[in-house]
Amino acid sequence: MADDTSTPDDRASDVRWRLDGRVGLVTGASAGLGARVARVLHQAGANVLVTARRGERLDELASELGERIETMTGFLADEGFAPSVGEQTLLARTPRCMRSTAGCSSLPPMPRAT
Repeated sequence: MADDTSTPDDRASDVRWRLDGRVGLVTGASAGLGARVARVLHQAGANVLVTARRGERLDELASELGERIETMTGFLADEGFAPSVGEQTLLARTPRCMRSTAGCSSLPPMPRAT
């Protein structure tokens, strides 16, 4: 097996993996895996909604990525925050990719798009 040390920027673009015009939601996006997932979705062309408790880090991520990213600061376990994230996501369009890197919650699932 060949050693692939290339970065995503070095590889040829494969249209099968493009997410142009789609919405990605990433929770826990202020650092680590969540921030990386947000960057990858954005690089693939997705409009990305990121959430986390550390708003200043979300703002830094948004400044780094530029357009097609929206931030929502809050804690998913706080009453009312998860539903507002769901509403904001559905306003943008039906999400096509979601990644939760934050902890679990006993809140009900986000509303379904019709």
